[in-house]
Amino acid sequence: DIGRQLRWQGPEGYWRVFNIEGNQNSTDVTGTWSGFWVWDSSKSTIWQLGAFSEESGYPRSVTIFQERLTFAGTKAQPRTVFMSTSGDYEDFELPDPLSDESPITVTIAGARQDRIEWVREIEDMLMVATTDNILSVSGTENAIITPTSIRQKRHAGYGALPAVQPVRVGPIVLFPGFHGETLHEL
Repeated sequence: DIGRQLRWQGPEGYWRVFNIEGNQNSTDVTGTWSGFWVWDSSKSTIWQLGAFSEESGYPRSVTIFQERLTFAGTKAQPRTVFMSTSGDYEDFELPDPLSDESPITVTIAGARQDRIEWVREIEDMLMVATTDNILSVSGTENAIITPTSIRQKRHAGYGALPAVQPVRVGPIVLFPGFHGETLHEL
């Protein structure tokens, strides 16, 4: 996990970011702290690992959806979509309490667990392609997506060709089917 960030919450409620720079053994790491810091020797068990690293992988696809920077499909979470805070492409930290603008993390449902190949915005939907399905993620009842208003819908029983990004032509998106022998449109 060298290069990975770890968020740690101190006993007073402030979050700090620890950048892992090395490891002493399987349970001890070295690194640097950033963020508001007041030393407190008491222990805290409230922490979170960052989603992206050499170990967990980096996103396969990136897009902008409803004013959110959207990443999808890492090695460790191949069917997960990560969306930033609405209007702030650099903020993925979950606040307490959540609001409609808070970041969103959603794992795509499905019988097979094929990884996400690409994501694209079409109207009010985030289209998500795997090798076995085309799905959408959107807000419920035609609303803007929020952490508490998420709808997934399957649109096609065929998937996309791996490692080939779609092309947008006007209001439609064109992409090759899984076997590379057909061309599909959304």
